[in-house]
Amino acid sequence: MRDYIHISDAAAGLVALSLAPLLTDGPWIFNIASGNGISLNEIVKELEIQFGHTLDVQRMAGRLFDVPVSTLDISLANIVLNWSPRLSFADGVAHTLNDLENKSDFTTFENHKIEELIIPQGDLTISPDLSLYSA
Repeated sequence: MRDYIHISDAAAGLVALSLAPLLTDGPWIFNIASGNGISLNEIVKELEIQFGHTLDVQRMAGRLFDVPVSTLDISLANIVLNWSPRLSFADGVAHTLNDLENKSDFTTFENHKIEELIIPQGDLTISPDLSLYSA
């Protein structure tokens, strides 16, 4: 089980972090993740839903050195940065498959291009040249 996040949500989290006021009262560790664990079987199931047919999957035994569960606590990022991911795993897969099928630029959580990404606080926008300006 792993914690998967769509790139647009990860980018929004990093932008929120870069815009945060300087935090000097301790070491701060912000997990930019979904906060939800998704198993390989769940990935296969979601792909089957998205493709509309059963996939031919070859299952193998787990490797002894793999960490069985890796999910992250995103509560600090939510509280301090006012950030949380907006896309579910299923929506992230749908956006990614759509982008790959259309050979288009990758989209964000509201069908905006990454250069139109709205910062979670809603007061800044990233322009096409990736510079920040006030909204």
